[in-house]
Order: sequence, then structure tokens, then C-alpha cells
Amino acid sequence: MSQVEITQEVREIVANNAIKSAHVIRKGDYASHVTEDRKESILQENLKQAELIRSGKLDHNFTIWQRMQYVLTGESIPFLPEVKK
Repeated sequence: MSQVEITQEVREIVANNAIKSAHVIRKGDYASHVTEDRKESILQENLKQAELIRSGKLDHNFTIWQRMQYVLTGESIPFLPEVKK
């Protein structure tokens, strides 16, 4: 398992992917009790997170770091170690 340095270029890629994902989620199906206001709120929360990714403020977050490592190496680093049988 390799770990490489996070660059701003990688943050941009992951942030842009998060923005695309946020819009796909917003256009998707929700449970009937979820209001339009709540859907919009979820979109705004997701877009805010994308900007935090872009600024480097979420580099410490495992799932964000994992996504950046994947962009850099093509390897999806697991949270837990592989169990040997």
C-alpha cells in the first residue's frame, strides 16, 4: 500500500467530483417526506463540503483522504486491515 503527497490538483479533482455528486443526489429520488427545502439544504451542505475539500480543510478526513489516494494511485486503501484466514 502506497501513500503519496496530496497536492492542490488532487484536491481540485476530488472537490469537483463531490460537486458533481451533490447535483446528481439533488436530482435523484428522495423519500416522499423529504421537502424541497430539505433537498436544497442537503445540496448546499454537500457543496460546502466540496469547498472544504478544495481548501484542504478535510485532508484529515479518512474518506476524503482515501478518495485523494485513489486519484493519485488507483488504489482504494481500506479502513480496516485485511483479515488473514
